[in-house]
Amino acid sequence: MTIFEQLNLFLIGRERNLYIRNEDLTLYVRNSMRRLERQLIPCLDIARIEVEDRMQNRGVFTKFMKTLIETHPDVNIFVECIHNPIVIHILEKFDFKKIGTELDVHMYKLKQY
Repeated sequence: MTIFEQLNLFLIGRERNLYIRNEDLTLYVRNSMRRLERQLIPCLDIARIEVEDRMQNRGVFTKFMKTLIETHPDVNIFVECIHNPIVIHILEKFDFKKIGTELDVHMYKLKQY
């Protein structure tokens, strides 16, 4: 099962959290409610990102995010506790907004209406 098939099942299922993975990428995802822009909003949280060492700096996470945004424009995405500046740079390319502090950065993108 592809990582997107796993994600699609997660999004329509009843599980609250799940690891999804393929041979290059492992993500810990969670369904949550987040207070963003003065509203309580349902979100897909990405709480952990692991790209296999042999695949780092090859666009694996960028391709994942591009496909996620294109195939699920109706999903609010929240990426929490980002400690890697490369991830921040990638998410900025996709117009994610940054919140939190310098030591505890979170980023989000709300669905397109």
